[in-house]
Amino acid sequence: GAPAGDFSARRALEPLRQIARQPHPAGSAEHRRVGDYILSELEGLGVEAEVQETIVSREFLGLLRFARVRNILGRIPGRDGQRAVLVAAHYDSVSTGPGAGDNGSAVAAMLESIRALGNGPPPANDLLFLFSDAEELGLLGIQAFVDESPYLGRIGATLNFDALGTAGPILMFETGEGNTPLIEALQEAAPAPLAYSFARDFRRLIQNDTDFSLLEEAGVPGLNFAILYGSARYHSSADRVEYLQPGSLQHQGSTIVALLSYLGDLDLTRLEPGRDSIYFNLSSSMLLRYSQNLAPLLALLGLAVAGMVVFLRPPTGRIAFRSLLAGGSLLVLGTLIAYLTGLLLRWLVLLPVAMPMAFHRSHLSLFQAGACLIAVGLVLLLFHRALRGAGGEMDPSRLEGLAGGGLLTWSLVSVAVGFYLPASSYLLSWAVLGAGLALAIWRRSKGSPGTGLALALAVVSAPAVLLWLPALRLTSVAFGLAGIPLLAAVVASLLGLEALPAGLMLRAWGSRLPVLLLLLGISTMVAGFSLAGFDAAHPRPNSLFYALDSQSGEAFWGSFDEGTDAWTSQFFPDASTTSLADFFGAAGLEGLRGKAPAVEVGASKVERTRDEETGGGRLVTLRVVPAPQAEGLRLLVEAEGGIRSVSVDGVPGRSLVGLKAEDAPKRLSFRLYAPPREGFELAIEVLGNAPIEFQIIDQSMGLPDLGRLGLRERPADMTPNPSWLSDGILVRAAYEF
Repeated sequence: GAPAGDFSARRALEPLRQIARQPHPAGSAEHRRVGDYILSELEGLGVEAEVQETIVSREFLGLLRFARVRNILGRIPGRDGQRAVLVAAHYDSVSTGPGAGDNGSAVAAMLESIRALGNGPPPANDLLFLFSDAEELGLLGIQAFVDESPYLGRIGATLNFDALGTAGPILMFETGEGNTPLIEALQEAAPAPLAYSFARDFRRLIQNDTDFSLLEEAGVPGLNFAILYGSARYHSSADRVEYLQPGSLQHQGSTIVALLSYLGDLDLTRLEPGRDSIYFNLSSSMLLRYSQNLAPLLALLGLAVAGMVVFLRPPTGRIAFRSLLAGGSLLVLGTLIAYLTGLLLRWLVLLPVAMPMAFHRSHLSLFQAGACLIAVGLVLLLFHRALRGAGGEMDPSRLEGLAGGGLLTWSLVSVAVGFYLPASSYLLSWAVLGAGLALAIWRRSKGSPGTGLALALAVVSAPAVLLWLPALRLTSVAFGLAGIPLLAAVVASLLGLEALPAGLMLRAWGSRLPVLLLLLGISTMVAGFSLAGFDAAHPRPNSLFYALDSQSGEAFWGSFDEGTDAWTSQFFPDASTTSLADFFGAAGLEGLRGKAPAVEVGASKVERTRDEETGGGRLVTLRVVPAPQAEGLRLLVEAEGGIRSVSVDGVPGRSLVGLKAEDAPKRLSFRLYAPPREGFELAIEVLGNAPIEFQIIDQSMGLPDLGRLGLRERPADMTPNPSWLSDGILVRAAYEF
């Protein structure tokens, strides 16, 4: 085995098996067990452990959320103890999967890292290990830590770990402002660091927050890491230990140990935000970095080079403006054709044949690659036809026009990116400079064919390929099926930077090249369909919940799937979509609905304890004791005069704090996750004296005993759809106060 002072994925698998036995969403008994296990492991490792158990609120994705969270903090004290380095990972899972990748891998890696670091000398700085709660429910645990932790002001650097899959290396995909010192630390200490600064811009564009987002907002410098590949198992029942690649766990843990060993003895004042850096990998072991201040300058240099190459008179003369305009127009037309091709493939082929998203995610790269190959093949057919002269041969002046028009177009885009998205600028600035040099070489050679010219053009045009391929691969998960048209358009538009190598290949191969790409694209998509079936490793997703009105005794099966399958059809014989608004109190909410027998399920108890007049309204206090099985509560308040505030055990709902009376909502839907078992006070302040309509829905994980009801259990090749309502029991009650 590995030496005691080294991280070992084999050793980390044992705690991972304990953590990822079953789904453990916040509020569940399994979640409590996992938290207790982490505490016992910290105690066994001789590490100081603290528990923060508190109620917190925040608004996330437009919904007010409360939760009783249980954060766990382990601490290895430093020699001076003035500053600290924080490693963070959430330990809750979604309700639909055991969470081996997301985020059991990071939790297990942290525990094994603590063991490995304990075999070395004590660090200068405190090392803090935060196992945060309720991340999956809206970053609630980290919100409580930021609000209340006495350690926050001492943290000089943070490392956050999460996962979107179960395979591949970990990617450092996000930093805070002034990231240069931490990028230097990553270069210096981490084993085989993988990082691309464009991912920082991309994450912000798609607004995909993690725990790191709140730490960054709190002013803590840091790095955000994630396992990205194997996303077909993300948030599904297949996110199990046996499908997690040991190499991913090893890379994750080795990175934690290496960075903590380095940062633990570093003067953390050196990490205080300074300049920003642009960074990217040229290979798995080569991480390059330069100042972000150079981004606008490099973009302007690319524009200047493009202008000189296109407009200055070399021995062959200037490129005619008409040719440049035709070339730029051809590139725009080709990009549009690629987008429409992706759109047609998505709607006419992919969606009708395979509706469930998991079908595509299991072999998503094959569908994306196939669509891009088909789109590029069609665009090259267009180029081949447009670039031919009167005799049927390729016209060098037309190729120059395409290359020059594409270069000018991309150089202008590069300038905009250099000023407004500088972290992503390297993708364009170096590609534009390479394409400019390629056009200069072409024009000096007068476009005469030859092996030397082809080789030179291939070398100087390489930056576009080397830089864009990993970027497209990393973002392909986010593009998904819906983004195939955009992905195809981006790939096709890059032909504007590769016009000369593409032109030489078209001159040598003629129409055979695009036809070959078309056939290859079709074959790739056929391979995707033939491989992407459903089995236990790639289960088909579907959703089902049981809903009971505790006051009327009426019950039904519900689902938000678009149709039924071989299993769900037993619950919905007519498979018709109908309104669910009467149960959820949400106008326009529709889904499948089938009759169900009433089963014995406990319901929360609600009692009004106070009803006071306030200035212009009422303050009603309710005592709520959740049902024993309730892991979360869906709450709805309606008041004609408007809702001024709600609070849970004195903790106010953040979205209503400071709200003006005229902006008070008349209807407020909110959630309370992991409600206190002993009960809690819910205070509702409204404007006016009109009655308050109040609805409470208890939610718990699982379904009634289907066997006792004469129904079949879900087969092994199916999984609950990644949704908080999948495989849940909902018990509703309504009141008027």
